[in-house]
Amino acid sequence: MNTEPRSLQAASPVLVLTGLPACGKSYFADWLRDTHGFVAYDTDRLQAVPALIQGAFTRLCGHPTSDNASALLRLLQEGGQPVAWHWGFPPPLWRSVQAFQQAGAVTWWFFGPESEARRRFEARGAGCVADFTRQMGLIHEYRSQLAAMVGVHRLQTLRDDGSFFSVESIWQAIRPRLSNFLVQE
Repeated sequence: MNTEPRSLQAASPVLVLTGLPACGKSYFADWLRDTHGFVAYDTDRLQAVPALIQGAFTRLCGHPTSDNASALLRLLQEGGQPVAWHWGFPPPLWRSVQAFQQAGAVTWWFFGPESEARRRFEARGAGCVADFTRQMGLIHEYRSQLAAMVGVHRLQTLRDDGSFFSVESIWQAIRPRLSNFLVQE
């Protein structure tokens, strides 16, 4: 049950949750869905996303233009609910994420110690460790572009000991950045 003292305006926020693999993006998106009424989409499970949104997403990835980013954002906002868009994107697509941000999506980079993220990735048993290694290599290669793109929207979600910060504390860090989407009831 949502006990928030505010409600969302018609132009609901689209949160792009991205960052290191195994740092809690999917879990947090699911928590937002279950506790705050967000629609949660996971690009790792794109077949579960409505076809119209899939098409707009594919166009944005292929051609990171403001028109393509705006079209995807409009489709995601049509339902009037806030959206948590989990996208562990390949770093060479950073321009697509940047265009999506410029259209109005709010991007958050989740991170933690790489060794603990690797350990968590291996422990969940889904995916190939070589994919983790490849993604981390690309993150290191594109570090300056990614840092400029996310700016201050970086959030440590995985502690040095491998435990996660609470979803409530993550929400408390993100929620004030959504103030332009919120109005007093």
